[in-house]
Formats: sequence, C-alpha cells, structure tokens
Amino acid sequence: MEKGLVSIIVPTLNAGKYIRNCLQSIQNQTYSNYEIILVDGESTDDTLDIVKDFPNLTIIKQKDEGLAGAWNDGIRVANGIYFTFLDSDDTWEANTLEKHVSLLQNNKDKICSIGEVKFVLDDPSDPPSEFKLALQEGSHLAYMPGCFMGRIEIINEIGLYETRWKIASDIVWFAKLKALGHRVGMINSIVLHKRVHKNNLSYNTAQSPIYNKEIVKLLFESIKSKRTKSE
Repeated sequence: MEKGLVSIIVPTLNAGKYIRNCLQSIQNQTYSNYEIILVDGESTDDTLDIVKDFPNLTIIKQKDEGLAGAWNDGIRVANGIYFTFLDSDDTWEANTLEKHVSLLQNNKDKICSIGEVKFVLDDPSDPPSEFKLALQEGSHLAYMPGCFMGRIEIINEIGLYETRWKIASDIVWFAKLKALGHRVGMINSIVLHKRVHKNNLSYNTAQSPIYNKEIVKLLFESIKSKRTKSE
C-alpha cells in the first residue's frame, strides 16, 4: 500500500519534554512514505538538539503568527499528496497513517478522513481545571488536527487557517471541514493519543477573555451568514 507521500506538519515551541516521544510515534508508523515538516517558533530549550537525528525531517522557522500561522507555514512547503498534523506533545497509534491513507486510496470520493482521539492526563493528580474528566473514558471521534488527514487539494477548496482569529482558527477551519458532509471519511478507531496538561494551549486559552470574544464573534458571523443565505 506504499503509495502517496504524506506531509506531517509538527508545530513546536520549547517542546523538549515531549518532542522525542512525538517523533518516535511517527518513526514507528507502519506506513513509511512520509516527510516531517517541523515548524519551530524559535525554541530556546533543547528541542532542536533532540530532533536533529530523526530521519525524513525538515526544520523550518515559523514566519506567520500563532499556531494557525505554524500550520499554514507547514502546508505551504508540503510536498505530499496528503497532509496531516501532530502536536509536539501528542503521539499516534502505530497504524494511524496507514488507516488514513488506506481510507483515502479506497474512497476516491472522500477528500479527507477523521479518526478517534484518546485523552491521556499527563499528571492524573493535577488535571487542568477546564478539562472534563469524563473525556478520559473511551475514545471520541474528533475534528482536531491530530485526528485528520486530507488530500492537499482541500486547501484550494476551504483555504488555509484564518490568522485573524488568535484562538478560534481551528474551530473555524474544522467547521468548514464538517460542512463537506459525506466527503469526509470516518475511521472508527483510535488514531491519536492527546496528552492533557496545564500547558496545553487549548486549556490555557479557554480561560482567556480573547477566547470568549472570538467565540461570540464567530457565532455572530455564523448567524449573519445563515440569514444572508436564506434571503
């Protein structure tokens, strides 16, 4: 089944504590036709020393702002016919790439695929206050970067991540993805192990006033768009 290069985009910033496990989970994949594009936001710890010996890896300096900018920077230099993302503190199941590629190769009508996530507390005795502990139970189909793989042409259809959103850019992008409906293939098994800790951007920003403002603005724009379409 070794067909089609997969571009794996890994945004990172001072991820020395986790990056080795992240990249090792890529190296352990049963599907080996991939490139890793590590987008570094000027790390000052030992991240870049750790990653230098991993094969198939290219390091680029982040040019655009925020996590959305890092994703976009990676997409712009991707050589693959498929692309996906993995946060530098997360890991994949060994057959994650194989499952995604197999689905896309066998279903030409699907433009992307989504799998399930398993949440893992980094420190069970001290979970982030915003994390719902019930999420640890079982696995969950999730529209999130680490559970996604897309054909590169999807970018022509729904565009890059919108950097005007400081926090909600992934919510907006994956809302566009959901709108594709039956063109999204589903993998009903775990593809991603999502590490949960207090330094997760998602749990830090959930308490930010910027997050609340962006969610309100996003809801307003959604309502306005629906009204315009119905007129």
